[in-house]
Amino acid sequence: MVRDIKVITVLGANGTVGSQVVKLLVTNLDVEVFLLCRTKEKALQAIDSIKIKAKENSIIGTMIPADFSTLADCVSHSDWIFESVSEDLAIKLRIFKQIIPFLNPNTLVSTGTSSFLIEQLVKPFNVGFRKQFYGTHFFNPPDKLLLLEFISTEWNDSEVSLKFENYLRKHLMRKCVRTKDVHGFLANRIGSIFLNDVALLAEECSDKGGVEYIDYIVGRFTGRSMAPLMTIDYIGVDVFMKILDNVRKDCPKYFQSNKSPQFLDTLLKEGKHGRKTGSGLYRLNILPNGSKEKYVFDLKSKRYCSIKNYQYTFIARMIDLQIQGDLVASFQVLMGSNEDEAMLCKYLLLRYITISYLAVKEAVFEEKDVDTAMEYGYSWISPRKLVFLLGGSKGLRLLRDSNKRIRHTIEDIDIEELGAFQVPIQESDLRFFTYIKKSN
Repeated sequence: MVRDIKVITVLGANGTVGSQVVKLLVTNLDVEVFLLCRTKEKALQAIDSIKIKAKENSIIGTMIPADFSTLADCVSHSDWIFESVSEDLAIKLRIFKQIIPFLNPNTLVSTGTSSFLIEQLVKPFNVGFRKQFYGTHFFNPPDKLLLLEFISTEWNDSEVSLKFENYLRKHLMRKCVRTKDVHGFLANRIGSIFLNDVALLAEECSDKGGVEYIDYIVGRFTGRSMAPLMTIDYIGVDVFMKILDNVRKDCPKYFQSNKSPQFLDTLLKEGKHGRKTGSGLYRLNILPNGSKEKYVFDLKSKRYCSIKNYQYTFIARMIDLQIQGDLVASFQVLMGSNEDEAMLCKYLLLRYITISYLAVKEAVFEEKDVDTAMEYGYSWISPRKLVFLLGGSKGLRLLRDSNKRIRHTIEDIDIEELGAFQVPIQESDLRFFTYIKKSN
């Protein structure tokens, strides 16, 4: 049985995800939360930071600083223990070994990992611990990205699992998706492979502008809050590469190529990890007068250059129609365009669809969960809705016959089955296009 959750311990509460989850807990729940860190000083610093970010008057729970000297007391009084320590298997296993002697049999234990299989984390321990343990992969930042991937195993009690998942839905307002215990689960499995494909195409098109060129032709007008390579910059090149390496462990058939573009390795080695380090695929300069100048990493010169102002007829027309609220007509423009850039755009959208189609078969129990995963984890329009916008089976057949690159990406997939991988759009789907400006 799941007992009432009144006390929660967050292991690694001063980390990026740990502190964000604490903030989510204390602003939504009237609970006590132990922030267990390596030192009490780090826990106090985390509390101060959370109070500032959350606005202290919005906090309804109680935060209690703790270190490992009080681990036994924290664990024995907790109804739920959430682990968010370093993504290092040895460290995680060592901490689980430390908490097991003090666990109550009805205490829930979960990990926020996206790097390891849940089976890897629990198999070294007894069946009792395995029964209590779940995957609860929050997307960061959780106040903006509501997706939570929920992973149960053969050892969990189905009734307890359902109650825990419902608790996360109801009390933390999570958009929960049950995934299978596979590397990357679902959203990162799709997102990382697609983003790698986009980056490889940028490298191929370095003579035409590379990063900014590809980000422009598969930008926000394709149904995403942020252009793809800008998304890597936001995630962090280092974090993205770790996710990608993890996903590669058990889904090589998804990849067009089993390599990553050289420029990502270059940025990684130079410590240019993206927005968090001040430079990556993009760089933002703040001038003395407070104005901002944005630059992009040029793949030819390996220097930061001013962003060009690209103009393509099909994009301008699509944006005009989207501003009018007509998504169907907008994508008909894309389907009818033979501009080189339109063909590249259609190719990448089809890659997103096919990667998702394959991932769904391996990573989730219900096809519809891909809508929730991508819309609330990445803020991208669902791949099934893109199939609808591209015209279903008829549209995909036209695409297949229009271009060798496109034909190659779907040649081993049943076109009718892929065409059936769709759901009609709704008026609310315009939210994925609300960031559009006429200048894009």
